[in-house]
Amino acid sequence: MKDQSGTTYKKLLEENVLLKQRIRELEQSGSAPEKAWEALRKSDEYYKSIIHNSSDIIFVIDKLANITYASPSVERILGYRPDELTGTRTLDLLVPEDKSRAIADFGKALLAQEPVPNVFRLRHKDGTERTLEGIGKNLLDNPAVAGFVMNVRDITDSERINSDLQVEKAQLSNALEIAHLGHWEYDIDSDVFTFNDQFYKIFHTTAEQSGGYTMKSSEYADRFVHPDDKDIVGEETREAIETKDPYFNRQFEHPILYVVPAIQEA
Repeated sequence: MKDQSGTTYKKLLEENVLLKQRIRELEQSGSAPEKAWEALRKSDEYYKSIIHNSSDIIFVIDKLANITYASPSVERILGYRPDELTGTRTLDLLVPEDKSRAIADFGKALLAQEPVPNVFRLRHKDGTERTLEGIGKNLLDNPAVAGFVMNVRDITDSERINSDLQVEKAQLSNALEIAHLGHWEYDIDSDVFTFNDQFYKIFHTTAEQSGGYTMKSSEYADRFVHPDDKDIVGEETREAIETKDPYFNRQFEHPILYVVPAIQEA
């Protein structure tokens, strides 16, 4: 994730640590002019404010996968105070089914030069399961951080919605097949129809035999519409496209052309 200036939170964390280190050095040397010291203090507060008010969690973990830092947002997302997680093994938070993959992924991430994205499930303090999406960067060799930095966001709700949509899609497909109904969509701008498998089944063919799930309206008319009905089908389509009525609905019947003759059972 990024702030408005485009700086990543991992970079902000690193710069924040460097600023603190520089402030301590200047304070100890007594060489910092008042204005320079104040500027550094303000920069430190700026980065701290961004990190503390981020909607995402920032984790810093050591090479053994123990948490050395967790940003305040962890309490809102996982129910733990940051200090409760300090020293905790990240594997202890993972759901059992994800542990083996997480160990392998962490090993790969330690060797990677670029940030590594991942999706995993952690246990909330109340025992429920949360799905998180994160991106990590190995900064173990950076003395200012000395850890693997992860920027993590909660995607539990969006994952649940996607799962529900897949279930509804499967149920709709089953209902259409049972009712012997086909489904199609028409993109006005590209003049392209998109069909499903049940649609092709009605015409005694398949998407593979027809060259895919999409085709131009002219190709559809040539393949599946009886020549005597092309005009009426074209007129109905035109009216549907041009209408300004948001509740426009029309039903009409016309003969169709089978790609191959229906197979009669004995």
